[in-house]
Amino acid sequence: MSPDSPLINLHKYLFGFFFTFFSHPFLSLLFHFIYYTFVAFFSVKISSIEKVLIVS
Repeated sequence: MSPDSPLINLHKYLFGFFFTFFSHPFLSLLFHFIYYTFVAFFSVKISSIEKVLIVS
């Protein structure tokens, strides 16, 4: 792959974005809060679906 390929540029951009994002304490905290809220929400969803499947 050439150094200026779009994929490498995208990775550089994403890496730079995440580095900036996570070096900022408030944004990092916000991101973790959102992430764990989603994880909790989905695990509740999945467990309720499993209960329905077991009952039926």
